[in-house]
Amino acid sequence: MAIRNDSANSDGRDSGADQTSRQTSWSWKMRAGVGAIVVVLALAIGVGAYVYGESTGEDLDAARAKGTAAGQAQGAARGSKEGFAKGFEEGRRKGFAASYPDAYRDAYRKAFEDADLETPENISVPEASPEKPKSDKQGG
Repeated sequence: MAIRNDSANSDGRDSGADQTSRQTSWSWKMRAGVGAIVVVLALAIGVGAYVYGESTGEDLDAARAKGTAAGQAQGAARGSKEGFAKGFEEGRRKGFAASYPDAYRDAYRKAFEDADLETPENISVPEASPEKPKSDKQGG
């Protein structure tokens, strides 16, 4: 059983008379209405996302305070370790520079006295730099 198409030409194509009646004609009122609906939906989604983000987000002030406290604690620990080492070296260097000439002269005089020799009047002190103390272990 064949279905008959009244608007078909002899070659089976539509004549086009029904095509115009089937097409939906969008008036400017319909376009404006659809546009308004799209804008309202976008605004509603945006407001909903904002409210959701505000209600579920972290408290930034508390997170900032916690991070600052952790940073200060870590900085203080690192500063005391590194600062102590640098301060120790600086103190050793300055203490050595201040005490070396008198200690050299005293040791020089003592060496002459221990050998029952006459101690010289003027003792010239050679330039010296402090060496780091060597470990008591020798040979590994």
